[in-house]
Amino acid sequence: MLLVLAVDLDDDLGRKTGISTPVLGRENVEDAATQLATADPEDSDVNVLFQAIHTRDQLERGGEEVAVAAVTGLDGSDVKANRAVGEEVDTVLAALSTGENVRAIVITDGAQDESVLPVIRSRVPIDGLRRVVVRQAQDLESIYYTIKQVLGDKETRGTLLVPSASSCSSTRWC
Repeated sequence: MLLVLAVDLDDDLGRKTGISTPVLGRENVEDAATQLATADPEDSDVNVLFQAIHTRDQLERGGEEVAVAAVTGLDGSDVKANRAVGEEVDTVLAALSTGENVRAIVITDGAQDESVLPVIRSRVPIDGLRRVVVRQAQDLESIYYTIKQVLGDKETRGTLLVPSASSCSSTRWC
């Protein structure tokens, strides 16, 4: 059996909707995604949840026995968040209670959520990983975070040259 596992390490799902996790089953995950989209349409975890549903549906059409679940960690501490995800994965696996070996496909929205992969791998073999990035925002988001990091670093912030009107001797270049 395959388990499509949507991971929300900082628990946006629970904090923004009040939904208890883990969430197990297609209809329940779809309902959770809809509630999160209603609470915060810009949250990237909405896309993670819908991608998990989409992946589950595709695999099931291919003849696989597939389950889908959403697990969350905690906002703040990475160690506590990882432990919380591990406990939720244990709960999901116990709920599946099949005699078959369960393998997972993990769906995340970035590197921070992927830091929990060793915890998940310690409980269930991982067959695949899918990082969801909204196509329209990928380049812009990357540029924004790069600029934010550069401006946040004192060493690189001082090396930026920004022309100002007072330093221009010719209107041709300014």
